[in-house]
Amino acid sequence: MKKTIKLSLVAALACVGLSTAHAATALEEAIKDVKIDGNLRYRFSSGEWKDGDNYKSIDGHSNITGKQVHNVRVRLGALVQLGYGLNFYGQLQHLSSDRSFPQNSGYNGNNGQTNTSTPFNLRQAYLGYNYEDLELKLGRQGLTTIWDDGMVAMGALASYSGLEGTKLSVFGLDNFENDGDRVFGNNGKGGIGSILGATPANGRVGNTRLKTDAIGNTEASDFLFRQNFLGASMVGSYDLGFASLKPQIWLGYLDNRALFYVLDVRYKMPIIEGLDWGFQFDYLGNSIDSFTKDRFASWDANGQKIKDNLDNGNLINFSGTIEAYGFDAKLGFVTYGKEKVFTINTLEEDGKLGMPGRQIKYLQGSNYTNSFGKNTFAYTNIGYTFNDFRAGIQVVIGGTKTGLGNQDAAKIGGGQKNEYVVDLTYKLGKKLDFLLWYSMLDYNAKDGTASKPDTKGKKNTARFQALYKF
Repeated sequence: MKKTIKLSLVAALACVGLSTAHAATALEEAIKDVKIDGNLRYRFSSGEWKDGDNYKSIDGHSNITGKQVHNVRVRLGALVQLGYGLNFYGQLQHLSSDRSFPQNSGYNGNNGQTNTSTPFNLRQAYLGYNYEDLELKLGRQGLTTIWDDGMVAMGALASYSGLEGTKLSVFGLDNFENDGDRVFGNNGKGGIGSILGATPANGRVGNTRLKTDAIGNTEASDFLFRQNFLGASMVGSYDLGFASLKPQIWLGYLDNRALFYVLDVRYKMPIIEGLDWGFQFDYLGNSIDSFTKDRFASWDANGQKIKDNLDNGNLINFSGTIEAYGFDAKLGFVTYGKEKVFTINTLEEDGKLGMPGRQIKYLQGSNYTNSFGKNTFAYTNIGYTFNDFRAGIQVVIGGTKTGLGNQDAAKIGGGQKNEYVVDLTYKLGKKLDFLLWYSMLDYNAKDGTASKPDTKGKKNTARFQALYKF
């Protein structure tokens, strides 16, 4: 009997060992078909206007509106190969923000606390297919258009890169992320309703009224993004022998809202050994649908349209660059918008254009998503790179002409706007980057009334960022 028991134990252990070995082999094979990626980002930001809360209305688009704010973002993704060219990608994201300083005089909000309860959320989840030069994606995914800065939407994307140096893409998108940085987003406290004086309660603008579907900030944003966005692009990268040329052409249609089109050209040519010259040209235009214009227009009590408040947009940006022996210098100008009306230039922040400045592009009137008035800026960026360290300065000078006179110019966003920035960047290997910048923003607007002085303000902002990618 004892021998039988011993043999049974040995057999059981052998079976367990074989099962474990088989499971380990299967797990090892499975892991070979999984690619893990992600990034960890920490930011410490602090920004303050010299006169405190008086400028919050013009600074509503900025994501740095308080002192000593800690932001943590963690993204973890996994790409699983399913066979037959199919794959699945999923990505989780954690976002948290902690304030070390009261955000207002009432000491409200998360001040002096560390947030340890915010969970991970599903950011991306899509099915992919690859066959030679063809790539397909279907599901929730981060956008890659020239108009966005990475917000998420449900959609389908098809890309073909079989032509040398050329990538062709078509896409259809819906269910956009409620990103505060999108057109008339939640971060924009100076949207169409607040500038024109409308409130969600009655929609009135003086003795006029706005259509009820587009009177406030979030209402206007939801109205724009509740439709499908269809588009196509051609992205090229060509070696001409004596120079390199990188053109992009984009076309997009937001159903019953607007037709968008973009031409982006980047050219670089070596002059002599160690000396390169190049330029960047961008043209962004759109045609707003008449139905959308009516929703944003001002109407009288009899239902007659008084004026449009949203019109077709055009943005022109041109810059020249010189790189020589570690030094780099850029000089350019950008103009966009129209007096007396809103215009849409990008769908989220400044898209993927890499526009100048750190804080000036978030000011009322001159923000790129839904600017108000005619904006014109000249800018320069000068820096020196030694090994993996770069030090640079940016200067942006210009302003916004609202076309509505000087009265309440600060509320509308009109006036002169200048920004001076110091940038420091350091790359520690291929995966870890450090960024430190300081911005001084000057704003000057004539009020136009005898009872109020001209509006003058300064905002000092600093940010430290550490970004690790794997």
